[in-house]
Amino acid sequence: MNAKLTKRQGQVVRLIVEGLTNKQIGRKLDLSPRTIESHRLEAYRRLGVHNVAGMIRCIIAYGAEANRSNGVTL
Repeated sequence: MNAKLTKRQGQVVRLIVEGLTNKQIGRKLDLSPRTIESHRLEAYRRLGVHNVAGMIRCIIAYGAEANRSNGVTL
């Protein structure tokens, strides 16, 4: 995964993967749901995905790549 996410985008992505809604993420990070939506869409763009499933596949692929480079296999 060559995409660079901001710290905030990374936080939002982790919470999306946990299954939280924009509203729940907003409450947790003290941001509006609209701001969360903006971070979410920019993260999608940077990762080159169109939905949560694509985001999860990207994260899994990144984790597998990181493990291979460390000599660990899944």
